[in-house]
Amino acid sequence: MESERRSTMSSLKGQLSNVEGSVKSMKAAVVVGSVLTVACLAAVFGVTILANEVSKEVKVSNGTLTAKNGQAVLTTNMYYTAKFSTSTAVVTLADQDMTGTFAVNTVVTQGTKLTLICDDVVVSQEGGETD
Repeated sequence: MESERRSTMSSLKGQLSNVEGSVKSMKAAVVVGSVLTVACLAAVFGVTILANEVSKEVKVSNGTLTAKNGQAVLTTNMYYTAKFSTSTAVVTLADQDMTGTFAVNTVVTQGTKLTLICDDVVVSQEGGETD
């Protein structure tokens, strides 16, 4: 009986040492997996930021907004020269190089100021002068 107990105890000790070795190797695998996961997430974040910067069509260079080809991005103001009223349905704006016709969505009257809200433009008139 005593020898049977000793063989059982020695068998259990052997199994316990196998389990301890297995636990240590699993801990190492979890640590390595966690480090690799964080590294992959950092790489994806970096690639996303890089792609965002590369895809920009304009950038600021020497205090001027420039396109990818290096030319400055310019804007222009267009002025409406005719008076309009609350029944105006279409606004046509013309400049030297271009003409735009916009459908009036809403007319807002505030005292002497009349504002036309169109699809892509807002036109306001106060006291006969148009902005």
